Amino acid sequence: MTEIDSRILVVEDHAALGRFIAAVLTGAGWQVIGPIDNHAPALDAVRRRHFALAVLDWMLRGEEAIAVVDALLARGIGCLLISGYAHSILPERFRGLPFLQKPFSRERLLETVSAVAGRSL
Repeated sequence: MTEIDSRILVVEDHAALGRFIAAVLTGAGWQVIGPIDNHAPALDAVRRRHFALAVLDWMLRGEEAIAVVDALLARGIGCLLISGYAHSILPERFRGLPFLQKPFSRERLLETVSAVAGRSL
């Protein structure tokens, strides 16, 4: 596994949840970039950093993260969308992306991230 394969970007605007996600993923062996809590730095990270996967809150500070998802897809980077809203709020073109509804457990987060990344726990 390369260093890039072990990096994961976390974008979550709720500070406590962002820290929880980062801690869980770090404990599972990922190198976490973030958590990042808003659009501009998230877009900058997507454009400039190298990582295998992003865990991205769909609603960042009240705005849908469309530009961030588009940037991830343009770079061919896997994306796990998370939201307190139902999957059905996603635009049709993003509904095929992996999705995890809040609240979720540590175990469910790790299972989903592992499945998206193609890694075993």
